[in-house]
Amino acid sequence: MRVLSVLKKKLRVKKGFTLIELMIVVAILGILAAIAIPTYMDYTVRAKVSEAVSLLSGLGNAIAEYHTSRGQMPTSLDDIGGAKTSKYVTSMTWGGNSTSGNNAYAWITAELGNINTAVNGQKLSLYVIYRADNESYDKCWAWTIPDKYIPRSLMDKKVGDTCSLS
Repeated sequence: MRVLSVLKKKLRVKKGFTLIELMIVVAILGILAAIAIPTYMDYTVRAKVSEAVSLLSGLGNAIAEYHTSRGQMPTSLDDIGGAKTSKYVTSMTWGGNSTSGNNAYAWITAELGNINTAVNGQKLSLYVIYRADNESYDKCWAWTIPDKYIPRSLMDKKVGDTCSLS
């Protein structure tokens, strides 16, 4: 019985954590925060850039519909419903249209804003290409935004790298 009371007394004496244990926990949390916060910030910027991708994609579909119904590329944003803006797309401009061999293409450029200093004022362009050989439409992209903020789905559709206008 005496042994049991001594053990209970020892267990009651040790309450809480030592200072070194608390310092280790704080150090681990600091390391995790140092890794997680920049990653989270990049993720939120990429999500905001995707809004521009979404707006441009909708206009890209309008370009393809216009070309299908009229047999020629539109000549301005007004032909396809006008420029679209949003919280993160401050302006949109018509790039023009052109031909390359049998292919015809048109492009639109969106300027980004209200995101962060690395992206504000940068541009994202969508090229809609009509491929006459197989009567299909392709979408290619160009940007001045740092690549780490570009949605992964666009990386294999960059003008000049993997997506050709001709």
